Amino acid sequence: MILATLPRVVGPAESVKLPVTVFAMDPKIKNVKVRIEPNEFLISEGGLEKSVVFEKTGEQVIDFDLKVASKLGVAKVKVFAESGN
Repeated sequence: MILATLPRVVGPAESVKLPVTVFAMDPKIKNVKVRIEPNEFLISEGGLEKSVVFEKTGEQVIDFDLKVASKLGVAKVKVFAESGN
């Protein structure tokens, strides 16, 4: 399970962090790849994919650095998590 949080309002040229909390509730989950797909109103500043390793069940937070584009509109981000098959 994943939970991502963005501010409700951002302005052009602002930098924001997108924290993504990854919950591993099954002990079989070890390596998780998290990928984001921002729309044209957000620009990634640190990569679109990160990985996290779980040794036991629990949660970990991954931060993605984003910059707001110099235009107005509704910014959206799709977040994907993948582990194993």
